[in-house]
Amino acid sequence: MHTLIKSLAQFNYFWAAVLWLPLAAVAQVQGQLRNRSVLIPLLLSLCAGLYSAKLSLFNPGAMRLDMVVLLPLLAIVGAICGLDLVRDELKTLGRLCLSVSILTIPVILGTAYEASVSTSEIQNKNRRQFEAAFSNQQAEYNYFGKIDSSSHPWSAYYYCDNMQDDRYRHLIINDQGKFWLYGDWLSPTIGNATTAPANPQAFIGSTDPRMGSITEIALTRSSPGEVVARISVGKPAHITTATFRIKQPPRFPKAAADMPR
Repeated sequence: MHTLIKSLAQFNYFWAAVLWLPLAAVAQVQGQLRNRSVLIPLLLSLCAGLYSAKLSLFNPGAMRLDMVVLLPLLAIVGAICGLDLVRDELKTLGRLCLSVSILTIPVILGTAYEASVSTSEIQNKNRRQFEAAFSNQQAEYNYFGKIDSSSHPWSAYYYCDNMQDDRYRHLIINDQGKFWLYGDWLSPTIGNATTAPANPQAFIGSTDPRMGSITEIALTRSSPGEVVARISVGKPAHITTATFRIKQPPRFPKAAADMPR
């Protein structure tokens, strides 16, 4: 499916890049070269052709952003101008302009389908790995290390069931202060934290800045078995506040085979 969509997109862009040739020829015969509905897609197609030729000759390894920008633009302009030409009884010119738009439809639909399948596969993989990590006590220890409040006052499995932001649903802290944040997608945000020197009732930490966008977390105890988390993501910071409660870790005994190595 991916190969088919890719081939169709490449053919569509090739056709868009050479469309100015038949468009100019037919417009010349019909005396419509100065028609705005012909001239605009013709010039766009010529620009696409020249830019594609430049990349192919001088920078063949470059990212083809022209396919992302020029092709959709030409498809939109082609649809508008093509319909205008058809209404003016210039059907051949109109069909030529519309051809790029028509060829773009299956590319868009195919790309959307592939994105949906890819998203579903990622979600399923994350879910299987999360469940495998909690398949039994040994798997939990292998993945998270020791989770024991007797050796670290903040070490526990926490769950949030009243949060609008679904990026953070599960919080795991081991006895070394390493934390894992999971949302509904079950893709972990991992970092390290420690008890605040000035406030033993606060626990603060962040993800490794080398991993990209920094996530900072600050926990404070609100009641026995309950903490309030202030989660800050990126710069400028997007801040989320939520209440997590200590619970027994979930168990998925059938998921042990998917334990991440």
